[in-house]
Amino acid sequence: MSRFLFRLALALGMTVGQLKREMSSLELASWIAYDRISPIGPERGDINQAIQTALIANAHRTKGARAFKPADFMPYVDGADGKARTAEQMKAKLGFLARMSKPKES
Repeated sequence: MSRFLFRLALALGMTVGQLKREMSSLELASWIAYDRISPIGPERGDINQAIQTALIANAHRTKGARAFKPADFMPYVDGADGKARTAEQMKAKLGFLARMSKPKES
């Protein structure tokens, strides 16, 4: 909840303290519902980028390989071990794209 409050405060040009003092619980609940439909803040950009990256990765994956999902490229989505992905894990995941973009020698 606190991450959401910071994102909302940033979007509204307020501090979290101002937000807590000035916003009713009904209005806050409405913002939470809206955020579930259309994320507020940089998360929307992360989602869009993850969709595009999954599309490119799937276009270049080897035959029979598991299809990538946008969640595979979301920096704040927990991995199978329940921990948030690190920048190094994301870099390793995207490394195959760099290898695929190199022209094949004949």
